[in-house]
Amino acid sequence: MKSLADARAELARLQRRESELRKELSDACEAVAEQKIVIDKLIKASAIPYIDRLPTELLAQIFLIVKDERHILASVSRRWRAVLTDTPEIWGEIYIWDYYSCPWLLELHLERSRQTPLSIIAHLEDELLDVVLPHEPPRIVAAELLEELSLDGNTSDWIFEAGSMPFPLLQRLTLDISDPIPLLEAIVAPQLTYFRFSGGNYREPMTETMSGNWSKFNSVTHLSVASSPYGDILGESDASALFKSLWPMFRGTRHADIHVDYMSIMFCLYQMVDDHHLTDYWTCLENLEIRDFKAHSSIEELNILVDWFARRRDLGQQKLHFKLIHEHSTADSLYQTLQEYCASVVLDHVPVYP
Repeated sequence: MKSLADARAELARLQRRESELRKELSDACEAVAEQKIVIDKLIKASAIPYIDRLPTELLAQIFLIVKDERHILASVSRRWRAVLTDTPEIWGEIYIWDYYSCPWLLELHLERSRQTPLSIIAHLEDELLDVVLPHEPPRIVAAELLEELSLDGNTSDWIFEAGSMPFPLLQRLTLDISDPIPLLEAIVAPQLTYFRFSGGNYREPMTETMSGNWSKFNSVTHLSVASSPYGDILGESDASALFKSLWPMFRGTRHADIHVDYMSIMFCLYQMVDDHHLTDYWTCLENLEIRDFKAHSSIEELNILVDWFARRRDLGQQKLHFKLIHEHSTADSLYQTLQEYCASVVLDHVPVYP
């Protein structure tokens, strides 16, 4: 058995050891804290933004959403610029008027688009249009890649030959030009499904008959007849002549949206082409939209439409899905009247009172 003196000596030794260990632990904690600070500084010094940690493929998909800001995005970093220039889909949409001051950039844009499907929006008077649409013969560069084409302007200086403009992938065509018939005769677009026309650039005289293949646009299922961006529309006689030429070309129309000011011309039972009413060619029609309806000024035209609906019913034709669109209008029994002749009726911003 140890003596009291030995026990006290052992306690003193253990206490010294405890003090040493506490000192070592304190030093270690301080060292850990210092090391964390060092590591944080190193991380901050070499940190990669979260967006730059994304795979290139995912970053390219994000850029496609905001491709209109590509010039700003390209100035952020070398990597972003490389991703932008190496993603052809970002360069698939071309607004010709964006390149007035730097025409050489248009050719660079086309080069970067590579083999991606193209969408071109242009004025026919644009000198730069020669880069993508040479006059003689009229042919779009990489026409085999064009999916969407929008043209406006005066076609009087253009020479179009029937069948001379093949667009094997073209799906959407928008025209606001002075004379659409020669251009439509020139275009060959077996995949075309959407056609939109507005008459803001109408010029006399307009070609009234189409001499080519009337069935080549049977693939078009969506037909739109609108006012120009400035609200311009064709006069009654001009519109009547044009529609008599156009409508037999679009016999596959399933969805039609029509500006209200053309309603009386298109649906009047006295408008005839080869003993057919204008809209009788739309044997596949399922949906009809009338845009810019004004209750205070469009009721007479609407009665013409109701008569046309009644005629369809009497002939045993299928009821249509009908939508009447305007921002500020009123209607009383309109909904009930239209519902009698249609499969469904939507009055968009047209208040209805029972």
